[in-house]
Amino acid sequence: MLFNTLGFATFGLGVRAFQLGLQKRPVASGPVAYLLSAAGFGAFGYLADGWEHSQREMIAEKQGLLRQRREERNAAAATA
Repeated sequence: MLFNTLGFATFGLGVRAFQLGLQKRPVASGPVAYLLSAAGFGAFGYLADGWEHSQREMIAEKQGLLRQRREERNAAAATA
């Protein structure tokens, strides 16, 4: 989770620097905007990590259900 959040926050810093570069403004201007950009992208990284975690749980649950059904089907085929 920490690496996702920090990675997205770092990306946010880069986006802000790129934005100022496109506007041909000094890259060091507006340090508060860098903090806001990093916080916004970091929050998105935190949410993305939560989504990834819930998706992994759902996949594991579905895999368990499929294994159970396969075992039941194989047991029924063996007795028949």
